[in-house]
Amino acid sequence: KTLPFDYEPNINQENREWILNQLLKICNMNHKHLEYYLSVISFCLLGVPEMQQEIYCLIGQGASNGKTIALEALMNIFKIYITKGETKLFESDCNKKHKYLTTFINNTYRIIICNEFDDKKKIDSKLFKEVADGLTIDNEVMFGTTSCKKITAKAFIISNYTFKFDKEDEGMSRRYKHV
Repeated sequence: KTLPFDYEPNINQENREWILNQLLKICNMNHKHLEYYLSVISFCLLGVPEMQQEIYCLIGQGASNGKTIALEALMNIFKIYITKGETKLFESDCNKKHKYLTTFINNTYRIIICNEFDDKKKIDSKLFKEVADGLTIDNEVMFGTTSCKKITAKAFIISNYTFKFDKEDEGMSRRYKHV
């Protein structure tokens, strides 16, 4: 699937510089952070989630700090590649994971934005690892019937709160990437 507009090789440098400056502000005026942020987004758009066993987490202890705005702008540009997902998917006590998981599997989406976790909920570390690995996952089709599906997207989890996992280990630490 391709984006529904024609490629224009001529870049408006003034617009490009303005956008990079806004992103630099979101990255606390740190050029290394901006470079990392852009490299993560670029990698995710390639559509090979298994190449990096990571989930990207944007945590900021407040509102209006730019955590969501850049990804939402990209979602408006790349509608076929970026969408919002249901945040409850990663909650350890969620009983509808099979419904919420569909945006991550066998789709054109490359980035799924999960916004605003409940600070009282714990994250399902097993599912977190499986989605981060970007390989395949068993998903319930009907009661008692599962199907093994390819994960096609990377998760960007946005929250005002530091996550609490139901089980913490080195595998969790390795997959959790604070962007």
